[in-house]
Amino acid sequence: MTTLTSPIFARFRRWPLAPDGRWQWVLLLAMLLLHTGLSAQRAGAFPEKPPALIGKFSFTTLADPLYPTVQVAVEHALSERWSLHHQAGYLLPNSIISDLPEMDRHFGFRLRSGGRLYLQPYRPEKLDRTWLEMNFMYQYSNSDIPGDFCRARCSYFQRISYNRRWQVYALSLDFGVINFYTSRIVIESGFGLQGRIVRAQLGSVPPDAEFFTNGSTVAEWHADREGNELPVGIGLRFSVGYILK
Repeated sequence: MTTLTSPIFARFRRWPLAPDGRWQWVLLLAMLLLHTGLSAQRAGAFPEKPPALIGKFSFTTLADPLYPTVQVAVEHALSERWSLHHQAGYLLPNSIISDLPEMDRHFGFRLRSGGRLYLQPYRPEKLDRTWLEMNFMYQYSNSDIPGDFCRARCSYFQRISYNRRWQVYALSLDFGVINFYTSRIVIESGFGLQGRIVRAQLGSVPPDAEFFTNGSTVAEWHADREGNELPVGIGLRFSVGYILK
C-alpha cells in the first residue's frame, strides 16, 4: 500500500510531472489497461468454495513516490469470510525516481500483516467481494547519501556521505474490493486511513559542517529531522493476484 501522509501530499501531486518520473505514468496506464483487458476476459467457471490461498503482487508500492517497493503478499483463508493477509517488500533506492538524491548504499524492507473480513459470503456467480482489513506495518531503511557541505564558515566545500536511518510503525484500517476475473486471476483495489510513528536518525556529519545540497529538492538534509513524528495519512492499494489453491 502506498501512503500519502500530510507532509507528502504536495510532493506527490508534482511527482508524475517530474522529467525523470515519466515511467510512473506508464505504470499507471499499464494498471488501467490490465484492469480493462482482464475485464473483457472474465470466465464463467469459478470455484465453488472461496480461495484458500492467494499470492499477490502490488503495483501501487512499486509506484510509491518516496519509497518504491517490490512487494508481494499472501492471503490465506481462515473461514469463508475471515482471512489473514501477510505482505513483504524490498525498498528500492528512491533515487530511481524524480529528483531524489543518489545513494552510496541503501537497504530497506517493509513488512505488513493483518486480518481481513469479507462483508459478503462467497458466491461463485458474484465476481467481486468487498472487505475491511486491519493491519500493522513496519518499515526500515538505512542509506548513505552523498551531499555537499560547507566547512569552516563556508570557506570551503566538502563532499560528505551522511547516514539516514528511517523506521516507520503504522496501523491501518482499509476498505476495498477484490475482483475475480478468471478461475485463477484476481485484481484488488482499496484505500484506508493510516496512523504512523516515524523515527528518523541522521549521522556521520561533523558538527561544523553546514548542509548545502545533495542534488535533491525533496530529501534534503535539513528536510529530515531526527526524532519521532506522528503523521496520519491515506493509503492506496492496487494489486494483481493468482489463486494458488
